[in-house]
Parts: sequence; C-alpha cells; structure tokens
Amino acid sequence: MTINPSAQPHDVYDVLDGSVTEYFQLVDDCIRPNEEINGQYRVTTTANYSQDCPVQSPSFTHVNISCNGAQVTDIENSYINAKLHITFSMNKGMSKQGLPIFIGWKQSLDALERYEILVNSNVLYQQTYVGEESFVLQNCINEQVRNSHPYTYTSAENASKMSPNVCGIYWKPSDFVPANTDITVEIPIKIWLNQFLILANIKYLPSFAGRWEIKLYFNGNNLVFLPVNYDRGYDYDAGVECKAYGLTKQTVTAISDATCIPDSSGHAAAGNKVISQSFTQIGPNCTNPLTYYSGFSTGKAALVTDCLFTLKKCVANDIKMNVTSFMLRSDVYLALKAKYTAKPWIIPCNVLTYARFSGAPHGNDFHCTLSTSVENLDSIYILFAENAEQHTCFFNPYLNDVKINVGDFGIIPSTSVNTYDDPRFESMVLDALNLSNSPITSMNKDLSRALHSRIICSTATNTNIVTDYQNLNGDLSNFILGISLSREGYQNGVSSPNTNVNFIFYGVRNNALNNKEYNVGITMMMLVDCALIIQALPNSDIPVVKLTSKSIC
Repeated sequence: MTINPSAQPHDVYDVLDGSVTEYFQLVDDCIRPNEEINGQYRVTTTANYSQDCPVQSPSFTHVNISCNGAQVTDIENSYINAKLHITFSMNKGMSKQGLPIFIGWKQSLDALERYEILVNSNVLYQQTYVGEESFVLQNCINEQVRNSHPYTYTSAENASKMSPNVCGIYWKPSDFVPANTDITVEIPIKIWLNQFLILANIKYLPSFAGRWEIKLYFNGNNLVFLPVNYDRGYDYDAGVECKAYGLTKQTVTAISDATCIPDSSGHAAAGNKVISQSFTQIGPNCTNPLTYYSGFSTGKAALVTDCLFTLKKCVANDIKMNVTSFMLRSDVYLALKAKYTAKPWIIPCNVLTYARFSGAPHGNDFHCTLSTSVENLDSIYILFAENAEQHTCFFNPYLNDVKINVGDFGIIPSTSVNTYDDPRFESMVLDALNLSNSPITSMNKDLSRALHSRIICSTATNTNIVTDYQNLNGDLSNFILGISLSREGYQNGVSSPNTNVNFIFYGVRNNALNNKEYNVGITMMMLVDCALIIQALPNSDIPVVKLTSKSIC
C-alpha cells in the first residue's frame, strides 16, 4: 500500500476473492448508457446540520455523505463547499497603493482544524492534526490537478501571479489601513470527499453501508499569506489601469526602478531585503513575519518588513454537502446487498497518525527520540517546525548525516544522507511519497523547489574549477523528509503492536546554511496500512463497519 493510490490501477487492491474489483465492475455495469435509468445520475445539495450557520470556531457541524434507497454515492465527484469569514489584523499599516496579498490555504482541507468520520453515529476515524496530514497529502498532488481545481488547491506560482486557480482570495485595502485594525475577508472553499485520506480508495459508497457523516471543525489556523509578485499577473500595455487594483504601467515602472526592489530573478541590491517569496502561516499568536510593498511615493516603493498578521476569528457560512449519486436497478442493488451480506466488503486504505519526538534539537545536534507501538507502518514523514504555529509550512533544516534508528529493525537508510545537494535523499523522499518514476503522477513544482533548495553554480578556467551554491528563489515551504519502511526489506512495513519501537532520529545541522532555532520539536507523521470492512446484515439497515489494522498484504 502507498499514500498515492492513483499511481496504480484499482485491481492492485484485490483481496479476499477479488471483492473490490468485483464490486466496482458490478456498479460500472449497471450504470452503462444502455442500462441507464431515467435520472439515475444526480447531485443532491443539502445544508449542514447539528449547528446552524454561521459556525464560529471552535464549534463544529455535520454533513451527511450517504444516500438512501437503491443508490450509491460517487465519492470521487462529491464535495463540500463553504464560505469562511476570516478576521485578522496587522501590526503595521498598509496603503491602498500597495500590491495585493494572497490570503487562503495550500489546499481546502487546511480550512479544517480537525474532523471525524462517523458511521451510524459511531466514530470510525478522527484526525486531530489536519494541517500536518494535509501537508503530507498535498505534496503528492501533481501540477495538473493543482492548476485545474479552483477553490481547492493553491500553488505558489499561481498565487504569486493572481491566478484564479487557488484556494483563497487576493486582498488589497480600498484605503489606508492603520496598524492593529480588524479586517474581515470572505474566502470560498471546496473540499472533495476523496481529499479525506480514509475515503480516497472508496470509489462508490452504497446506501446499505450505513449512514456516513463527517463532523467538521473549521478554523483559520492553517491560513497562509503570500505577496503578489510586482512584475507578474497584470496587463500594463499602453498604461492601461489594472481593473482589479488600480495599478498602472507608470506604477510598475516606479516599482522596478526602486533600489530596494529585487529584479525578476528575485535578487536585490546589497543590503536590501527581498520580499517574502514563501508562504507565511499565521495564527492567533503569530510569530511569522511577512514582507510586502505597502505603497509608492516619489518613484520608490515602501517595503514593509517584519509585519505580523494575527488571526482574530474564523466563522463558516453557507456550508453545503453536494452528494453525487447513481440510481441502481433494484435487482442489481439487491444482488450487491446480498453479496456483501454473505461476506464482508474489504477496502484497503491508509491512515496518517501524529507523533512528536521528545525534546527540541540542541544547537546543531538533531538527536531526538520517540517511543511508540506501531502496526503495519508503511512510511514515515518527518516535519521540522520552527514554531508552534507552523502546521502546513515547513522548511529545509539543512542537515548532514541523517538517519533514523527504528528499534530492532535497524538503521534506515543504511547509509546516512544529507537533506541538500544529495540525489539519494531526493529519491528516498519520492519513494516514500510514491512519486518516483510514476508514469501517471509526478512531483509538483513546490515540492521540487523545496527539495532542490539550492542551485549549483560553477566557474571554470583552464587551471581550476570553483563550485558555488546559490539559494533558490520562490516558495520553499513544502519541505518534507520521507522514509519508506516497506521498501527497506520489510514486506509489510514495521509492526510491533505489543511493544514499543524506539525511534531515534540523527542529524547535524549545517549552521552556515541555517541557524534557526527549532523549539517545538520534530513531528513524525506515520502512514499505516489498514482495512475498512463493511458487511450488510440480513433484515437490518445497520451494517457492520469497522477499521482494522489487520494485515492485508
């Protein structure tokens, strides 16, 4: 099993007499055009329940993803949409002449602080660390998907050039905004059901599988900001005013001529600070500063540095569940129900669990420990947070001699790697994300930029060769350290359900490249193989539904 099932066809999931493929085939057969039932494909939109809108964080609400009668829910084409009202403030003022700022999320799942999936009112699965889970998942999404789903995914390139294919908005004040003024914006989002990891492998959900619902906790803690690039995203021909933000060709010339502004390659004159090029995450106690252009005067751009954006409030409005369903012929539906009454329907799936290494790194020595029991542990993903408010923005700590001791299972990798300038490290991460040499999926630009955070430059003469390195410009907030355990000689991953496994992480920071402090410890997300079991019961509308860690390999 892997975190990226789209890289392989569904038939690799066949277990127990091929029940998964048989089910897909039966459903596909009954919805073919020559067997079409009038009105058999439809989208049903329903409001949330258990909490009237608006829903203010930290409150929650429910949405129902099931259908009734002889129907199946099409998980891949069902989605939740909502409008979030975000209130924030800045500790420095901003002029109406400034450039716009992107405000939103890397993907719409980040708008949740946590969620629970319930079946027949019983909790099947819950994730209390959505930001970290979402961060791992969004690194597996290829560029084509991210660039074709507005309200759902955001790439740094799209956000910087004001593309509409983002999960967020572009904000610029209509007048001067003083410091510490509350500002409220409305951000529309769209969460597809297959963005939830446990639902990713469920193509169809039959009505006899019970009443499925999701308990949603909306929050703005995973919001990210990014200033729009001054030289991208506008039409300045003949001095035509930018309709959205009133910027003219003369204004852009003034920006370009300002000595404190970097050129199109991102470099600035000596002593000048470059505008923030990576996503900056905010929260209620924000410590992540942002740099942006606040306005223009006398041919110069005012560069505001170390501006803190503080989250004040998050309120969700207009929460709707859009369930796409197929109407089945009664005989096909009854045959399916009878089939999965006689034996369970088993769907292999994955879950991501959260753990934190004890103690923060000491100086340059990253030597941290974690003791926990594991079962069918497929891969681990290590995230380096610089402060407690980083949940979807992680940067390269520039470590040498990286390895992890997995208790009695030994040292992985067998030969240590560096997190920079090391092709073996990049290959190791791609293997863990199931992106290595896949003909269907590929590494997206933001992940590639984070893993390849430096450019190798060379100056050669007839006597010597001098190699230099330059830091890469652009968003670098997608760094992840992934290690695949099932590909290190353990066919079913690492399992030790009865005793704890002692994980010891080793690494030495290159202080010349990164001297930041890591005071909150190192986070480890663990990808666990499991199975979802659904079995209909005779003469009952309440099936048996459970998530088990029983080996399925």
